[in-house]
Amino acid sequence: MQRRLSLIFNFYVTNALEKGERLPDFGKVPDSYWKKLLRIGLSEFGNEMPSCEIRPYFDQVKNMVGTSLGKTGEMLRIHEYFDRALGHAAIQFKTSVLNLVKVNFFSRLERLCKCVARSTTDESVRKYTLYNAVRRNNAPDGWPNDVLSFVQEVREKLGLKQDQVLYDDTDISVLKRLQFHWWMQQRFELMEERKLRMTPVFDVSRAHIRLDATHLYNISWSCLKMYEAPPHPKAPIKNCYLTPSSSK
Repeated sequence: MQRRLSLIFNFYVTNALEKGERLPDFGKVPDSYWKKLLRIGLSEFGNEMPSCEIRPYFDQVKNMVGTSLGKTGEMLRIHEYFDRALGHAAIQFKTSVLNLVKVNFFSRLERLCKCVARSTTDESVRKYTLYNAVRRNNAPDGWPNDVLSFVQEVREKLGLKQDQVLYDDTDISVLKRLQFHWWMQQRFELMEERKLRMTPVFDVSRAHIRLDATHLYNISWSCLKMYEAPPHPKAPIKNCYLTPSSSK
């Protein structure tokens, strides 16, 4: 489901940016938004859509990503505790998306500066001098106009003030970072350089399977229902999540 959502999410965001359509600030939307994204268009969840804006995009890719988990007939019903596991998967996808636009942000900006410096004939424009000029807005007046315009455009795209220095902890919203990634993508394409990954790519492995105490409790109780079950035990709380070595 995460790999499927990666395709849908990439298609949705890329097309919205191409058309200049408004995107939500993915850093501020609630966790339920990501959970709805994970279930988007699947018949097992009633073809749920997180917002009406996404419907046209899903209609264009549904033949490629599918509208079902492969269940038919009696198997169409999702396991009663599957929704909890789905919540963990949604948080993992959210974290991957947010990390994608934050982690290695400076290394990507530095690579773009390297490509721009390589494309100009002025030998005074080098990767690190251009990179520092972008961060500190201290480009020398003797640089070519197209390079000076690049410095100002980068700072404008990131919403930096005239005398503001760009640091690791500079407050830049997720949406602004995402839009800037798209702008960098276009610059790399114009220079015929390797572009950026715009969406997480998932390969399902054992590490993605998470069973917390409450989920294990629900599964175990379901199994006991088939036999002469003991009195219903109390559901675990957060304090029960402690390991024996850490508990008193």
